[in-house]
Amino acid sequence: MVRVGRVGAVALAIVLAACTSVGDESAEVIESEATTSSTTSPAASEGSTDEPPVADEPDEAVEAETSQERGEAEPPQFGEVDFLTDAPVLIAPFDVVDEGDHRVITTGTELSFTATETLAVQPNFFGHFVLTDFASRGPDDSDIVVLRTSSLSDPTQPWQARADQDLWPANDLVGWVENLADDVIATQPVETTLGGRAAIYTELALAEDAQCGYEQGVCIGFAQNQDRDIKGLNPGSLYRVWAVDQGDEDPIFVTAAVLSEADIEWFDRADEILATLAFGETAENPVRRLPAGSSQIGALGGIELSFESDQTVFQAWLDRPYWSTEFSSGISAIDIAGEPRSFDGERLTSTDELIALISEGDIELTEGEPASVDGVAARTFDYTATEPDAILFKNSELDLESAGFGWEPGSAGRLWVIEHPERGLQAISAKSRGAVDSTLPEVLAIAEDLVASIEYVEGG
Repeated sequence: MVRVGRVGAVALAIVLAACTSVGDESAEVIESEATTSSTTSPAASEGSTDEPPVADEPDEAVEAETSQERGEAEPPQFGEVDFLTDAPVLIAPFDVVDEGDHRVITTGTELSFTATETLAVQPNFFGHFVLTDFASRGPDDSDIVVLRTSSLSDPTQPWQARADQDLWPANDLVGWVENLADDVIATQPVETTLGGRAAIYTELALAEDAQCGYEQGVCIGFAQNQDRDIKGLNPGSLYRVWAVDQGDEDPIFVTAAVLSEADIEWFDRADEILATLAFGETAENPVRRLPAGSSQIGALGGIELSFESDQTVFQAWLDRPYWSTEFSSGISAIDIAGEPRSFDGERLTSTDELIALISEGDIELTEGEPASVDGVAARTFDYTATEPDAILFKNSELDLESAGFGWEPGSAGRLWVIEHPERGLQAISAKSRGAVDSTLPEVLAIAEDLVASIEYVEGG
């Protein structure tokens, strides 16, 4: 049973602790380069524990509460605004957001908004977009987190270690709140709208005696997108949450947060931003969980492929012709590049052009035996690279917006290059960033089976 409270407008007795949550990165790294090969890392925290303490016995008065007796927060009311189809795309992560109109494509379903002040963008890839006050110095510090959400944490024990969670359906925020443990204070969910879409609204905070243990640097779990990004909850912080309906696709969760009531002025500023928010045409989650066996995806212009077990595949944003999937906890990966491009954005047309461009980096390539991808000849190259994170080619014109977007070789790998007669130059790579002797053979075996399974289809 959930304990009740108005969050934001009414004071909550909450203990400030040294927990942090995943959702944004420090604005001090605005000038740093972002890579697309890793998830957002949680900050270190003295408030998290590997083993959560035994839960307190529930208070009888709390047990006696009914859903009708829970506090009900009044969501902000926003008028419907037009989606700004011609607004410039905000593609670079960890960057300055100037005043004016912006469009975001990293959450699958596009969104647009208008900034009336200088802000900062933190993560901006893989279904995850974070907008913050320019002076924000960490998670929950005056931020708006937009997360394509595949599931919610276990409401009955949300402090439990992330790997041990029994996940809750992402499209059932109401049920999640109704089954919450006492560690989380929530208002009764209410129906509202955001960005012209139906949404469920609630306000969240942690109780004084909330248990921690979800993940290093994260006290309690809340929302996650497959096994990549999460939004956590932490003591002292206040959260306003909209679960925005996306029909048959994964919902989009929008969470505005402050570190404490002393920072509550951010909610008014966040409302000014959210009042301009509009969603474009519904699109799927750019992070997909494929079941074992055959699946179709939009890579290489549309292919059918097969994995032996369930596997997550992802794009930095939808319609980008570059897909990845990771193994060995992200140490190794398979990348599928549909439109290799030079650093000026021009599409490459031949294997020789691509190899010449890659060879400009600190990499050694050895050509191997030719292969076949659905009957189309492919040349293969084994390689080792001195700079695993160096970008050696781009995959779309928008890749030019950030130094961190493009193909990274890893420490060693294999490259299949295909000159498709209708779809142009394509590349598939299997690579490892570390422990090459053990991880590279494993990912190469998976990649060889994957390449052999590919059939070209229309659209994916």
